[in-house]
Amino acid sequence: MPLEWRDQLSIGVPSIDADHKQLIAIINEFEAGSSAGAERLQSVARKLFQYAASHFEREERLQVLNGYGRHQAHQAEHNALLDSLEAFIQSHFIDRTKPIDTASAAEMAAFLKHWLVDHLIHSDLKMKGLVTER
Repeated sequence: MPLEWRDQLSIGVPSIDADHKQLIAIINEFEAGSSAGAERLQSVARKLFQYAASHFEREERLQVLNGYGRHQAHQAEHNALLDSLEAFIQSHFIDRTKPIDTASAAEMAAFLKHWLVDHLIHSDLKMKGLVTER
């Protein structure tokens, strides 16, 4: 089941909310591509990694500019996701030490969906009203 954006997830920073909507779209694309073959899945996984890294950089920059006290903990969460995604790409597409199949792709899609929703609710929403665009 695809993720859907809900206004309750908004932190009130238009650029960050737009990024979150795009992350949802890419994760949905990853999930939909889990049965489309390794080449397609690799393309979407790399796209997700690149977009997430760019988004995290933007979000963390705003946190620093606004003096957000949980910046380091938040950054650690971002780094953990990027590490997990990078390990998935490395093991399934570069080293090919793990086969890419529907089950492993679906497992990664479920992890990504859970991570994003959990992160939005338990971490990003804590920034609401404390972080603004500058």
